[in-house]
Amino acid sequence: MKQMIKLFGIKPALKELKGITRDFRVSWMLEELNLNYEFVVLDPQKGETQTPEYLKLNPTGKVPTLSDGEFSIFESSAICSYLAHKEKKLIPEQETPEKKFGLQNM
Repeated sequence: MKQMIKLFGIKPALKELKGITRDFRVSWMLEELNLNYEFVVLDPQKGETQTPEYLKLNPTGKVPTLSDGEFSIFESSAICSYLAHKEKKLIPEQETPEKKFGLQNM
């Protein structure tokens, strides 16, 4: 059975901040790729990004982090690049100006 992708992020404290955090960029990419995922809310103020379990996924103790089975990756642009290449969508495979433009805009 294929394990579900998990995206670890934070829930904005204020409604006005919704979409401002870096995890929003990754959520958007997952939605564009039409991938099923679980959003795991972490509260940095409660130390939830500093637990031994989380630090195994992301030694910087920050969000976002994406877990895809046994593989984990952090930093929003790296996650988006990983997803685009894995799914072979949204970024051309060839080294072209279009690919460079796509990478610039992640």
